[in-house]
Amino acid sequence: MVRQHHLESPRSAGPTLDVLWCEWARRLGGRAIMLCVATGVAGGVLSLIAERWMPLALSLIVAAFGCYAVIMQPTLGGRYLLPRAQRVFARVMGTVAVLAGVAAALLALAGIFGGSIEVMRR
Repeated sequence: MVRQHHLESPRSAGPTLDVLWCEWARRLGGRAIMLCVATGVAGGVLSLIAERWMPLALSLIVAAFGCYAVIMQPTLGGRYLLPRAQRVFARVMGTVAVLAGVAAALLALAGIFGGSIEVMRR
């Protein structure tokens, strides 16, 4: 019954984050994609060297978006990947980006509340 209700429910009128993510990934050109991947990887390496976790999570989001854009481009991923493989790889990159976003949000909250606890302790 729940499954049937889910199939009958109308889709939301507003764009979802997944639709926006896919649309922007398809709009990017080759240079912008390379810049996203290079910036994300370089930021991740520098964050690991400096032992800073917040920039690492943000760099993962940028790098994952760049990889997702490569997969979703009709001339790159569309030409060399089967549609099923393209969907699987896109889902994996999207999941990595979402997990990195959650980690960045949790690190931001830990920084905010950790700092306020230190202030209250003194």
